[in-house]
Amino acid sequence: MKDLARINLSSSPLETRLIAPCGRTPTRRKGTPKCYQPANILTRARRASLPTLNAAVLDEAASGQSIEELTSPTPSDQAPLSEGRVLGDTLMCSYHGWQFAEGGKCVDVPQAQGTQGNARACASPRSCVASFPTTVKQGLVWVWAEPGPLAALEAAAKGPTLVPWISEDDVTRTPDGVPVITMVPGMQRDFPISYEHQMENLADPAHFNFAHHSIAGDRLDESAGIAHVEPVTKDEETAPAMFNGAEGLAFWVDMLMGVGRSVEHNLHHIVFPGLFTLQTFNPKDFKGADWELLEIHVVPTEPGHVRLLVRILMAGHKLPLLPRMLSKLLPVWASHLRGMDITDGDTVLLNQQGRITQSETERSGREWFKQYYMPTSSDRLVVATRKWLDTRGGGGPFPGAAPLPAMTNEQLTDRYSSHTRDCPSCSAALRNFRALRVAAGGASIACLAHNTAQRFVFTGYHHYEHE
Repeated sequence: MKDLARINLSSSPLETRLIAPCGRTPTRRKGTPKCYQPANILTRARRASLPTLNAAVLDEAASGQSIEELTSPTPSDQAPLSEGRVLGDTLMCSYHGWQFAEGGKCVDVPQAQGTQGNARACASPRSCVASFPTTVKQGLVWVWAEPGPLAALEAAAKGPTLVPWISEDDVTRTPDGVPVITMVPGMQRDFPISYEHQMENLADPAHFNFAHHSIAGDRLDESAGIAHVEPVTKDEETAPAMFNGAEGLAFWVDMLMGVGRSVEHNLHHIVFPGLFTLQTFNPKDFKGADWELLEIHVVPTEPGHVRLLVRILMAGHKLPLLPRMLSKLLPVWASHLRGMDITDGDTVLLNQQGRITQSETERSGREWFKQYYMPTSSDRLVVATRKWLDTRGGGGPFPGAAPLPAMTNEQLTDRYSSHTRDCPSCSAALRNFRALRVAAGGASIACLAHNTAQRFVFTGYHHYEHE
């Protein structure tokens, strides 16, 4: 992601503004449907983006009550508008000082001669920038993936694809008023993984206890290989139609939920273009909970790259003490460190899988289904997801894209630029642990502080080291 804005969000009250960097006018890429895409999880994050649209999001809000339209490049010189300054109700380009108001209208050209000259310059359609409808639902900032005069009407008619088990405007309640707690606060991270292989990964329950062994999974458990998959029948209320009529897949999956966990009967949804949910009803390991929900949004950003937005929620009137305490006391950065440990395990595999698959297709013409051998029921959801992408999804957002160049382990698992830099909790924790390392009087404390700080930047990940 390039030329993304960064703003100090210490001021209050807070409000949200959405802008885009200079470059070409944002357009919906081939294969990207007309729909809302999640730009970021609404926190005090210093920046977010929707690179599929070449657009950046300046999030100055925790409340998200005031969302303006997303605006695209300044027309003056193609300098990065994302480096601009928010001045009152306008955004000022830092290169020549042009200012833009809501809807992308230019309201000031300092170089114009006199009041009339400024008015003439601002009145020209060429001085304006494109704008995109935006909204905030379920704690996410959503951006409609296309500008234009009809975009607002289309966006209002369709709305974002929301999870039906939590309230639209209050993530602490279900639509029926049942309390919901956040077990893992929303984490946003960028990955050098193709959209197709990331969606395939989420649709693959069999990988979890092996690819994430000792971090979250347990390949040594006698139930580690269990991943029985059956499609949800059309007459069941859990069918994908629940997701506001969006296209999708629904499967029941029996699988071991990880280290120290039980085998559960879960409901998996793949809702296109990029929502994955894993829901466990009445989880055995959390007596009193109505359900536990893993929610992951996949946003394609450029060929071979995606952004994931991840969180884990739990609902129930009589939730166990441990999850309630953890949701209140565990720092956000601690949850995010664990999340980065888990996702590193996928990244080093999926990046290379993508390069190998694409290279083989280029070399021999064999598509994925002729390269893969998938003889078990655990592969059903993977096959169904891939078939949808091929037949209904136009081959993905970047069909025919060339394989990514080879990357080092350090590049693949870079945590600082993919997450920490733009996460308020993790960036603050990194500064604090670095300061503690300097101030610590004892070698053991300094070493602990150094090792913890390093986990926010890069750790390196090799599966053979996790026994």
